[in-house]
This record gives sequence, structure tokens and C-alpha cells, in this order.
Amino acid sequence: MIWPFLLHLFVMKTKLLLLFIFRLSFLWAQEVPIHLTDEQPLNADRFIGVDMLGNIYYLKDQVLYKKSETGVFNYSNFNYGEPFSVDIRDPLKIVLFYKDFNTVILLDNRLNELSEPVSFPQTNLSLVSYAPDNNLWFYSKDDNVLQLYDYRNRNITLSSQPLGFYQNNFIAKGMVSGNNTVYLYNDTDVLIFNAYANFLEKITLNGIQRIFTGKKQLFIVTTKGIYIKTP
Repeated sequence: MIWPFLLHLFVMKTKLLLLFIFRLSFLWAQEVPIHLTDEQPLNADRFIGVDMLGNIYYLKDQVLYKKSETGVFNYSNFNYGEPFSVDIRDPLKIVLFYKDFNTVILLDNRLNELSEPVSFPQTNLSLVSYAPDNNLWFYSKDDNVLQLYDYRNRNITLSSQPLGFYQNNFIAKGMVSGNNTVYLYNDTDVLIFNAYANFLEKITLNGIQRIFTGKKQLFIVTTKGIYIKTP
């Protein structure tokens, strides 16, 4: 079941107000109240997020920064410019996707490169996301399928049906993944797949902007508010 509640988002030019919500009290068939627990000013061009360990990630002048209790780390690769997306699902395997170059760079918890850049000169990638072990989830609008890619052996190991098979005219604008589930979404639908690229279910909401995952919840940000899907 999906539970709606409203959250107002405020953005200033280069200073972002971070809202950390650590406790949510679920009320049966009622709106879920939320409370501001902390706030920090952040001088950044783009706020990436907070990982499971509480580390803060952001981009400033094409440089990725990680702010932790032990210090501030940074990574830049000006050959590729600014990453199109940064996946911090696993703090030990951070996924940077440089869309203009069809290239992925993996970083460790100190923002050091884990391997050589993974490039795809023959493929027009649209979205890249975390996957366990030596894998990554890929999506390309050209063939409109979800694929699991082994970047060590450089081969595709799993592939879904074309996404239009599950929802007519579906073209993904975003992707979020965990260890066992992958979510692809556009403005009106979220398609959910398991770790074997098998389709599980579809959620339809108007005005979908972004989605986030918690331990057991899916958070869907829309133009009207945030919805939580629980098991």
C-alpha cells in the first residue's frame, strides 16, 4: 500500500539546506508526520545524497566531495567533466556515470579509483546504477531494456524484455537499485524488477520526479508530495 505525506523542499543558489529524517512514525490510514532533526548549510553546485553511514556527497566545480567524520575527500576527472549521475548505494563501490563519454568510473570509500574506467564506445547508455559484486545495471533508450553487466569479464549476463512490454510507450528517465531490486521510472510509472531482471510490479502515480529506497520502503517523490511504498 502507498502512504502519502507532504514535504516542502527549499533550494537556494549554491547553499543547500539538508533535511535528515531519521524516524518516521507510521499511522494506519493517516498521513505520516515528519520532523526536522538537523540542518547544515552546504556550499555546493549539486547535492548528491547521504549514504547509509551518514557521509555527505556533493559536487562543486565538477569535483565530487565526500564529507565524513574523518575528513573531506574529493575526486575529479576533468577528461570527462562532471558526472551525469553518482550512485552512493554502496559506500565501498561508488558508481560515477559520465553520460557524454559512455564511461563509468568506480570509487572506493576514500574516493580512489577501484579499476580502470569502463567505457562503451559502441553503446549509447542512458542510465547506470549499482549492482552487487562485479556488476552494474545498465539501461539504454535505444533498445529500451534493463541489463546486468559484469564489468570484470566485460559481458552482459542478464537482460529484461523491452520495457514497452510491461508498460506501453515506457521510456525510463531514472533508475535506482539495491541488492535485490531495481526500479526504473518515468513521469507516471515505476517498474520494479528483481535481481534476475524479472518484472515484479508497476506503480502508477502522476508527476513522479525522483525515487529513493530505504531498508524496507520505496520513497516516490511527486509534484504533489512523497509517497511511501511498504512491503
